[in-house]
Amino acid sequence: MIREALAAGLTGLGLVGGTAAIKYDDSGAATVKLTERGRTATVTLGVAAGEPRYSCPSDIDDRLAPRDMLSARIKLTLHVVGAELDQLEAQYPGAVVEPAVARRYRGLARRERQLAKAFSRSVGKHNVLLKKECSED
Repeated sequence: MIREALAAGLTGLGLVGGTAAIKYDDSGAATVKLTERGRTATVTLGVAAGEPRYSCPSDIDDRLAPRDMLSARIKLTLHVVGAELDQLEAQYPGAVVEPAVARRYRGLARRERQLAKAFSRSVGKHNVLLKKECSED
């Protein structure tokens, strides 16, 4: 039941689909290549400066990969939505717009907030797994 609700919530976000491939570097940063309809986008999920370093079991990348691919899809979708918001703001710089444009803008802004929350939750779950399964160096 919870999985169904989670899947429905993520589906409702309209995430970028397609295939995904992930590669980790020595610092733990992930580079995810997403390919959809012949177009490839690359998303980097980095390690923040000052974050602790971890010693992890050898299978940690395999266990983190699904979460990181989801985070990458959310981040890319967030970028697309943000670009559309920027385009509307540039196209209609004044405060008064047609009702249809205002509805579209509000809908995109609401979606952007939902995506940002989903991204934060996904990264938080990634960090919880690191702290649970790995030891700090």
